[in-house]
Amino acid sequence: MPRHIIVSRHPASIKWLRQRLAQVDLELAHLDTALLQPGDCVYGNLTVHLVVEVNQRGARYFHLQINLPPELRGVELDAGQLASLNPKLTEIRAESVPD
Repeated sequence: MPRHIIVSRHPASIKWLRQRLAQVDLELAHLDTALLQPGDCVYGNLTVHLVVEVNQRGARYFHLQINLPPELRGVELDAGQLASLNPKLTEIRAESVPD
């Protein structure tokens, strides 16, 4: 059975995701892709190389997309700030191109 996994170290992001997902099986600060099984759904803000690994393992990745203005870069957002930025989930598929 596919698992729903939140990967984030940001409390406001975790709260936002938990409020919108019907099911959360795991919550991780960092992802070890070796834990993934085909069909798993991963939610968060992963770097591209990890998205590639997620997809290679047959899992789906949903990116917490936030259009962050420059003045908020590097700032830990609270729940209100995050909500005001109208975040959304976008499924992303990525693959590496061989040399």
